[in-house]
Amino acid sequence: MPNPPGRSASGSLLRSHAALAITALLGLGAVLSRDARGNPFAPSLLLIVLQLPAIVLWLVQRCGIFKSSEPDGATDRSAGSALTITAVVFLVAGAAAALAGRAGILFAILTFYVAAMVAADLVTVWVARLASPEPNIRELVRAAVAGWLVIIVIGTAVLAAPLSTDSAVPDYRYNFWLHVGYCAQSAASAACLVGSSGYDIGSDFSPFGRFVIYALMQIGALGVAALAVAAIRAMTSAVIRLRTVMSAAVVIQLVAAAVIYPAWRAADTPDAAARAGWSLFHAAASLYNCGFALRADGLATYLSSSSIFVVTTALAIIGSIGLPTFAAALAAVKRSPGDAALSRSPLQRVVNHEFAVAFCLLFLCAIILFVCETPGAIPKLFISDRPVDLGPKQVPLHEMAVGPRWQAAVFLATAARSSGFAGLPLAQGAINWITLAVLCVWMMIGGAAGSFAGGMRTTTLIALATLFFASLGKTAADDESIALRKSVRRRLLQLVAIVLGLNAVAVLALVLTQEASAWERILEGVAVASGVGWTGGLAPHLTPIARCLMIVIMIAGRLLPLIWWCRIALLVNPAPPAEPAIPVASPRPDRAARRKK
Repeated sequence: MPNPPGRSASGSLLRSHAALAITALLGLGAVLSRDARGNPFAPSLLLIVLQLPAIVLWLVQRCGIFKSSEPDGATDRSAGSALTITAVVFLVAGAAAALAGRAGILFAILTFYVAAMVAADLVTVWVARLASPEPNIRELVRAAVAGWLVIIVIGTAVLAAPLSTDSAVPDYRYNFWLHVGYCAQSAASAACLVGSSGYDIGSDFSPFGRFVIYALMQIGALGVAALAVAAIRAMTSAVIRLRTVMSAAVVIQLVAAAVIYPAWRAADTPDAAARAGWSLFHAAASLYNCGFALRADGLATYLSSSSIFVVTTALAIIGSIGLPTFAAALAAVKRSPGDAALSRSPLQRVVNHEFAVAFCLLFLCAIILFVCETPGAIPKLFISDRPVDLGPKQVPLHEMAVGPRWQAAVFLATAARSSGFAGLPLAQGAINWITLAVLCVWMMIGGAAGSFAGGMRTTTLIALATLFFASLGKTAADDESIALRKSVRRRLLQLVAIVLGLNAVAVLALVLTQEASAWERILEGVAVASGVGWTGGLAPHLTPIARCLMIVIMIAGRLLPLIWWCRIALLVNPAPPAEPAIPVASPRPDRAARRKK
């Protein structure tokens, strides 16, 4: 078998993909060893030397430069494509370096390109393991946990670099480990689509740092979507492709960003580039149900903007229902009534109820919040004193007029199940205890199994109700169907217990490791465990132990329900529908062979 380009028998270093990854990290570290203003911490020549191994390995290993192997059509085509793209990147980088008069820009762009390609390869392999049609549960757990840990560690390292932090934030100079803790919390929150951070994303991170958080959200959403596609197989026999889901997500984000582009204020977005960045960032945070916002008060000042309010709310609802859920519902409409592909599945009608339940929960929560925050509507026993000043721009619900209060209640009801956008004050005294309890319950319920939201999933509750009512009035059933229903019901109840226990552990962990009020501990613990980015002001003040525990609970709260639903899907629909085989034409013999014959 011919060796790939650049992989000779004697070149053991070049044969290892890990060598390219290590050299790419080394070169990336050299590029990032700058402060927020771009000034290098080491001589420019040394930084260029550290970037050269990754570039050289890329040219030899992927582009086929100096190859000493037999020709291979597929490998040659791949190497030729990589060499062409690399040549284009080199020309663009050279032009940028010539315009700026700095040779280091050329190597920095090439290093970023190589690092991005290596990261894309690793993410592709990771997602392929998550999206296996017949996953082994242990391998699925191992791949999911390992992938998220790698993403968080790399994201933490990049965010902790001075280039990622605004120059006004001195923690990386005077309290480095506190700075690393904040960055780890931000990286884990972005990768897990939670939206909780000790830093203010808009002012404490540089534009490069904000781009890193945006990239972490996209990668985390890709992993969540892969698990969601596997989980939705419990409700449908349709083949839902991850590529289709993510392509639709990209299109939706671009359209949403174009709609809200003109609505940002000049004080926040002074130029077109900043306005475009804000639009893309908030579109991704809304659709992926990650509560990051680029203002310290969230989107509170933009609730009066109809375009931003409607777009962010609509994207949060779409994200909480899930694009795989939409695809499954569309497939159910196209399927003929006589199709018996799902005849044995006890969850085949769950998708049909997902949309109705989502909107019922939205309006029910909004009505409860509106009524409970109306002055004089509830006893004073449930109204807490306000221990801190909320500031001039933070207006509580009960101090709003009727129209703005209803709009804010809808926004809170949407954010509770999914996005976790901070648009209204949630500190003690800003809302009452009944409102806090309702928000906590809605956070624990979360979104659909095929969505970007957290919690125990509305799909879990719908499935339990479906199994209960489906068994009423039916006496005739085969033993296999009865056993399947019992197994599914048992796993659903286990998932409910797991989520409730995880929320209790999160609150208990804060009780044991953090000095705070009961209000702050309950809101912070439930929000972190349920994948919602809300905080009552406790996130920046967590102790190191509490911060580490919250990061672990973030990962567990994101992965456990999805992996549990993958188990249910494997139980309900163990054999995916077979795809028709693509005929492969046999290669024609060359002319020399035909002459010999």
